[in-house]
Amino acid sequence: MTAADAAGAGGRAVPAWAAAVLVLGGVLFAATARRPIDDPIDWREADLSAVARNFHREGMNPLYPRIDWRGDGPGYTEMEPPLLSFGMAALYPVLGEEPRVGRWLSWAASVAALAAFLALARDRLSPLGAGVAGLFYAVNPLAVRVAPEIRPDTLMLLGYVAAVLFFTRWLRGGSRRDQWLALAATAFAVFAKLPALHVGLLFAVLVLRERGPRAVRDPGLWLFAAAALVPAAAWHFHARGVWLEYGNSLGLSNQDHFFGFDLLAQPKPLLDVLETQQAWVLPLAGVLAVAAAVALGRLQRWREFELWWLAALAFYFFFTAATTGEEWATYYHVVAVPLAALLLGGAAEAFAAALRAPQRSRERRIGIAGAVLLAAALLQTGVRTHGVLATRGAFGEVPPHPLLACARDFAQHVTPGTPVLVSGGKCRDYAGRRISYHRPYFFYWLDTHGWQPCREEHSLEVVDGIAGRGAEYFVAERWDLHRLPGYEAELRARYPVAAECEAAVLFDLRPDREARPR
Repeated sequence: MTAADAAGAGGRAVPAWAAAVLVLGGVLFAATARRPIDDPIDWREADLSAVARNFHREGMNPLYPRIDWRGDGPGYTEMEPPLLSFGMAALYPVLGEEPRVGRWLSWAASVAALAAFLALARDRLSPLGAGVAGLFYAVNPLAVRVAPEIRPDTLMLLGYVAAVLFFTRWLRGGSRRDQWLALAATAFAVFAKLPALHVGLLFAVLVLRERGPRAVRDPGLWLFAAAALVPAAAWHFHARGVWLEYGNSLGLSNQDHFFGFDLLAQPKPLLDVLETQQAWVLPLAGVLAVAAAVALGRLQRWREFELWWLAALAFYFFFTAATTGEEWATYYHVVAVPLAALLLGGAAEAFAAALRAPQRSRERRIGIAGAVLLAAALLQTGVRTHGVLATRGAFGEVPPHPLLACARDFAQHVTPGTPVLVSGGKCRDYAGRRISYHRPYFFYWLDTHGWQPCREEHSLEVVDGIAGRGAEYFVAERWDLHRLPGYEAELRARYPVAAECEAAVLFDLRPDREARPR
């Protein structure tokens, strides 16, 4: 589905305001698309770019993606379907081995998702409400940040929004075309990334509300659900087998994602989810604006759909808070942006109607206050988006991250392809849950491969053992060294330092290091 198809779906001409919002979003989404893989917090980008590089160099079998932290094995890993990485690798022979290829692929998916959202907003809101909703989506800081990032979330979001668009059209009009498009979009969203599964909760409620209990006996709906799930189920059955055989995973089987009763005793992840939503999706002024619109009582026409969508999202975030509450997991929240935009668009409609009420009436006063809150929400959103663009180099180069600066220095000693040991993150979170501890950025920056045990598994004996298996250098982040008392002193006593910088130390593990030039 192209952006033009999505924006003009249903045979209606695309209004000028929608085209303007689409152009604005396209420009903002592209503002940081030229950024290299330069920030350690975006570790998933490094992993997916490494998978693309390994496809290009080691074979284009999409069933067996390879990571760099492979030890002395082949590196086959369990992950989501490597759609983006495979697309990048397919373009590398033409465009060069350049990770920005992936950014532009993500950008295209993000613009198409915005176009699908504009069509959805036009279906559900007046031109004023749809325009406000589209504007909020286009300038939302999380949408702008995620749009050019190398992650499956951009593909998932495209399928997710398109699925909601065509499913609601199918329920309303019964078009066979909309049914097939809804099925294709839902299957694509869930295949791209499993969190899109929660959209099925929304669809189930919508069907029951529209058709009543008899819908449960409709074999067509069950076939729809099965067909939407089969591609993802088949992939993850295969990927699980890769995990069991090779032990590598990009966070699927080696991390505890879901709800546990410990969250009730230690609700920090749940509170962190709410904080992320407020900081990145819908600011406090926006929440108050929606509350003011509800107080006006003018949301009856559309609020039920949005409230059920909100319930589906709440279910998803509650049961995945162990992951989605993490600081690095901000991008998981991008699926909430379309709903937040619709809510603000609906609020704009309510305030516009209230402002036509008689002077000094309660309704008019709430409308004025709500309009001020809505303007404040858009301003707050714009300010946050400006900060995202500034910190990501949209207005000029930013200083390299200290770890990237170290990698550039260490590259003078570590030649591409050299097997290395790199310090990993913590094995478990504060509550004892397993987490994906691999931090692949040094492997990617140095164009090498090797071992990465988690922090609690590090010891001098472990380093000696991995050196014996062929690792020639140890890239140790100072933060990890300081977390283990006496560890750095033991390493310095055993191995010479090839280089060090503000954030990391490079130890030389080669047995014949004295005979080699430095």
